[in-house]
Order: sequence, then structure tokens, then C-alpha cells
Amino acid sequence: MLSVHRFTKPLILTLLFAMAAVCSVRGEDEAVFSGPQVGEKLASFEIVGVLHDENKEIDLVGKADGKPVAIVFVHGVTRPSIGLLRSVMTYAGKQKGLTAGVVFLTDDVTEMTERVKRMSRALPKNVHMGISPDKQEGPGAYGLNRNVTLTVLVGKGGKVTANFAIVQPSLQADAPKIGNAIAAALGVDPPKAQEIIAVAGMRAAADPELVRLVRPMLKKDATDEQVAEVKQAVEKLIQKRPRVRSAVAQQASGALRRGGDLTPAAKKVLNEWVKKYTRRPAPQAEQDPQLRSYLAPVIQKDATPEQVDAAAKKLEEYVAKKPQSAAQVGQICRRIIDAGVLARYGTERAQEHLKTWAKKYPADKKR
Repeated sequence: MLSVHRFTKPLILTLLFAMAAVCSVRGEDEAVFSGPQVGEKLASFEIVGVLHDENKEIDLVGKADGKPVAIVFVHGVTRPSIGLLRSVMTYAGKQKGLTAGVVFLTDDVTEMTERVKRMSRALPKNVHMGISPDKQEGPGAYGLNRNVTLTVLVGKGGKVTANFAIVQPSLQADAPKIGNAIAAALGVDPPKAQEIIAVAGMRAAADPELVRLVRPMLKKDATDEQVAEVKQAVEKLIQKRPRVRSAVAQQASGALRRGGDLTPAAKKVLNEWVKKYTRRPAPQAEQDPQLRSYLAPVIQKDATPEQVDAAAKKLEEYVAKKPQSAAQVGQICRRIIDAGVLARYGTERAQEHLKTWAKKYPADKKR
């Protein structure tokens, strides 16, 4: 029988996870959170295996038994999300001492099972694959956010060491930082960016115009003049379509990985493109581990108005001289309000404070 430990107050737990950390999905995007944050316990849960694990009951956390573990929760099956998880989990599947698994979340298990089978060739081979019996919400103790596309958790010692809540998956931006987190949990050297990105190959970067432009440069008899012409043509394309830069970097890294009979001039240009156009992940803001203890009393469902006000006062006093912590509080409150779920958190008095903080603590305010 499948058994998942559930907290008695999952809504409060979800907010506490949110308050514990603010994850940056892209450099200038709003913060988003999903699942247990760094330092939180990884609760055991079971999934129903598919593909090579078909019909098996798998407990990824229990299987890891305190050793490194990497779990990808798939909230949305899209080409970018499958490309990213293929890249990351193919790398994970090659690491000794790591338990790695992919968990699909769905309200229709039968339909998802068939869908996973249909796209089996696009999925990583050496990791566990399964579907959560807890439907789209996933394990109740995890507080997953169904509005993200992927939630990636890395853990060791039964606790989370890295959390990535990803709304818009990007191979170039997300794969390297997830790979680095896995390597850190294992205590090994981090993978090179092009090494982990290259797993997805040219299919993920397939831009017809770009492929056509680059093809002559990849021939074994390409002259230096042809390479220079291709370089000029690609740079003109980038000026016209700036967003193609990531595809240029990905195609270049794939070509270098495959090797073949590339000329020295072609290798030089390809390496320049990888270095110049690979999108670097923005550093995550430093997280304030003390926020939880201040915020928990504010959102207690059975707190009196006086208790809520006293807890809110303590929080405001705490963040008065901590602009970064104040900005995190404001950002989280705005996220809750924008999602239309404010009524789920705390009492009416608590919700008044959350609305006040959403306005009082803007992310860009210099204090």
C-alpha cells in the first residue's frame, strides 16, 4: 500500500516553505517557490513506476537512505521541460552513489502512463521513472507549486541541499546550476556547462535558419574563408533575432561534443560562441534562515488578533534593519496575493498584515 506522511496543516507548511527561501527563476523575474527548501527534511513518499520500473512502488528518499538524491517533479510536460530533465537526469544517471528519479504529476494516471511510454525515447535511461499517486498536487508533505513547470530537489543526509522551482525551463540557464548542485551533494567536481547542456544535442536547439547557416562550417574541408562567412552570417542573424543567441551556444556545444573533422578555424569560432552566448544563471539571493520563526506565529490559524499583531510587530522590528529580508517578505506576500490564495493563510488579521507587507516592502526599495 502506498503511504505518504502528511502534515496536519499543509497550507501553513506551504507558506513556511515559501518564507524560508526565495528562488530566482530568471534574473529579473519574480521569485517563485515550490517544495521543501534548503535545510528542510526530505519526507519519504512513494511513486508508481513506469517504463523500466513499471508498476513498482518506489520510495526515492528511502532508497537513498541519507545518501545523495536528485528528484525532478514534472508539473507540466512540454518540449523545454523534457529537454531539461533529459539533460540533467542523463548526467545524474551516470553518477555513482546518487539516487535519481523523475516524478510525473497528473490527475489522469492512465493518460500520463501512456504519454510517458510514447515519449520514452526522449527520456533519460538510467534513473527511476514514476507517477505520483497523489495526483497533480504531488506528495502532501512537500507543498509543491502546481504553477511551476518543474521542481528539482537535490538532497543529502535526508535534507534538501538545493531547490529549483522552474517556470520557464531553459537548458542553458538551468542545466548547469542543477548539475553543480548534484556535484556538490556528491562531493565531486562540477560538470562543465557545455558537457551537461550537450546531452540534449542539436534537436533541442533546432532553429532551421541557424542550422542552415552553420552547416557549411562543420564540413571537414571548410576553408577559413567559409568559416569567416558563416561567423559573419550568424552574427547578423543574432543582431536581427537576439533570442537566437542561446540556440547558437547550444548548437556550438553540440558540434564540439560530437567532434568529427572540424577544422581549427571552425573549432575556434564554435568555442567563442559557447563562451559568448551561453546564458549564465543569475546568482540566487542569499536566503534569510530566520524568517520562518518570525512568520510562523503570524499565520497560525488559531491565533487571536492580539497574538497576530504581536507576532507581526516582532517581524517588522526584525526586518527594519535588514532590507534584503524585508524585500523577501514583500515578494512572498505579493506572490500569494497575485495567485488569489490569500484567504488560505492565517486569520483575517494575518491577511491584513500580509497585504500591508506586500506594499510596504518592495523588492527594489533602497532602505
